[in-house]
Amino acid sequence: MPASWLNWLRFIRWIRQIPSSILLLYIAVGQGIGAGVYTGGRLMQGTLGVAGEIGHTCIDIHGPQCECGSRGCLTHYVSTPAFMLYAEEERSCHSGTQLQPGFSRSELFAALAAGDSAAAAAQFLFSNTGLLDAPKNPMGAAS
Repeated sequence: MPASWLNWLRFIRWIRQIPSSILLLYIAVGQGIGAGVYTGGRLMQGTLGVAGEIGHTCIDIHGPQCECGSRGCLTHYVSTPAFMLYAEEERSCHSGTQLQPGFSRSELFAALAAGDSAAAAAQFLFSNTGLLDAPKNPMGAAS
């Protein structure tokens, strides 16, 4: 049995031990942002089966237009694509960076591990400004 299946089975066994009075919230950040809410002994699904789709929660009504039709969605500020855009903006401002135009995620993380100044600046902005000051977003929000 693949390790991923074993981990899934362990997770199911673990979650079944949680008392029904407990509220468990899991947030995953990657290409987008999603959440799982477990309460009352059940995983909430919502009437359309998309409960926890928090990436398209508006956090800036003047923010950039999102593919969902709304403006200023959380995904535009806190996601892998947002981090890549922070890094691209920093790449253009730092001489001596190892990041080349069109760099990949793996190249960005390698540059970060190597102490690259542009990658480090992007990480700082993303982990601070990206979460706390949404209008600083390079994806098009007004500053």
